[in-house]
Amino acid sequence: MNPPTDSYAADVCRAYLGEVYGEAMYKTIAMAQTDARRRAAWLTMVDLEVAMRERLVSTVERLDGDSSPGELDRWRAAGRAEGVDYTRMPWREMITRFERELGDDIERYRALERGCPVTDAEMLSMLTEHEVVAQEFARRELSGASCTSLDPVLQLIARLRSSPAGSR
Repeated sequence: MNPPTDSYAADVCRAYLGEVYGEAMYKTIAMAQTDARRRAAWLTMVDLEVAMRERLVSTVERLDGDSSPGELDRWRAAGRAEGVDYTRMPWREMITRFERELGDDIERYRALERGCPVTDAEMLSMLTEHEVVAQEFARRELSGASCTSLDPVLQLIARLRSSPAGSR
């Protein structure tokens, strides 16, 4: 992905690449899990990243974001590398780090959302929300509510996939 020179367009393209990164990272974490529930949880998080990435495609194309296989591969490799770092931690430490790191993404996407054209408002609201529900997943896991930790994630995936703008 070669981001356009316009700051807004470049930020949206970086968000798209962030979904590529997150998908690779979460998949790496999932595949390292020996507990079936934890593996399934991270695979659901992969689904969230895929659904959000699919939602962003038309906007990125409209903004002249250019997919380069080499660039996408670099972001995937970086995501896998961070995923490996995460898998070296005990579960609670991993989830704590994950929850904490999402705060920066949420703030960055909220700022992007505030400055977006009205035509992109719904998509960027969902971009922010997808980070919020990922953080909520982590918070529920940390509080011992693992039986409901994925509920907000699953609800957003359903919305992302059912919306006409999110269709493939």
